[in-house]
Amino acid sequence: MTPTPEESGPPRLRRARPLSSGARRWTAVVAGAVALGAAGALVHLAGGPAVGSPAGGAAPSAAQSSSSAPAAAGTDATEATEGTGGTAGASATLWTAAVQGTGGSGVRTSTAGSAQAADAPLPVGDLPGWHQVFADGFDTDVPEGSFSSSAYGARWHAYDGFPDTFKVGAYSDDVLSVSDGALRMRWRTQGGVPLVSGIVPLVDGRWGGHVGGRYSVRFRSEAPSSGYNAVFLLWPDANAWNQGEVDFAEGALDGGVRAYHHCPGHPEVPCASAETTAGWGQWHVATVDWTATDVTYSLDGVRLLRSTDVPTDPLHLVLQGYVRPGWDTTRDAVVQVDWVSVWYPDGS
Repeated sequence: MTPTPEESGPPRLRRARPLSSGARRWTAVVAGAVALGAAGALVHLAGGPAVGSPAGGAAPSAAQSSSSAPAAAGTDATEATEGTGGTAGASATLWTAAVQGTGGSGVRTSTAGSAQAADAPLPVGDLPGWHQVFADGFDTDVPEGSFSSSAYGARWHAYDGFPDTFKVGAYSDDVLSVSDGALRMRWRTQGGVPLVSGIVPLVDGRWGGHVGGRYSVRFRSEAPSSGYNAVFLLWPDANAWNQGEVDFAEGALDGGVRAYHHCPGHPEVPCASAETTAGWGQWHVATVDWTATDVTYSLDGVRLLRSTDVPTDPLHLVLQGYVRPGWDTTRDAVVQVDWVSVWYPDGS
């Protein structure tokens, strides 16, 4: 069983506070404009960001990969075109995003290439300015309850046996399995306790992060549930929220993908955010590029956010779920992760 934070690491993380009233008003105004020209309204406009939980211990690792071309970096969007994407063959619908923050505000839309970006295979290989340090395409099936004891236990650290961020649910590696080329996180209530998961890639066999990096994840929700939220984030190794937080894919599984940038020094209210209509029920690729000068968030090849408020301390990737008091968790939720790739800046 994974050691609890009290036994092997820093205290459990705090929860970020919701957006300010001014930010909520601005987002609502933009959302109304977007809804007039998009098929469907924005959802979960005023939701607050999630915070990762610390992991203790370390394990040996070996990176797993399979051949494919690297994914392209995100670009600003100006128009939307329908297409298809995802290994399950689900139709990709047009999506829009209301963006606000230090890097500029406005509306983004999916592009002609977004469906192809969402359908991208596992990127393997170095990119200009980046060298790849981790890639996992989840090619070996593993039943529930065996993830950490399988070969994946050498590549991933899974939270297990301690309460989640709000102390409503509990982390359990029993909810993890791999089938049909994808990691499955089946969050469910068992014995009256909502069970969620949190996993951290072990780069070079070690738990811990890095200063700077490119992180990319292909994902969808197979069984949406309003009672569970997912968040893919970069969190400080020191468990010090003041060092910043990068939430590059977050949201209720029956809603849209969101992104939040928590600037170092003042993380309580996100200094940049994006609320999208890109549903969790379809395949998407979320990517964040963190350099010495800026942090850029992209979804399906479309640049959502850019901030020059850059973390300067090591952060690590976490894929996790969470619940809040009063949320209805009677319905199971399933999040699939098709692949994960990590690059570090050249020269580091």
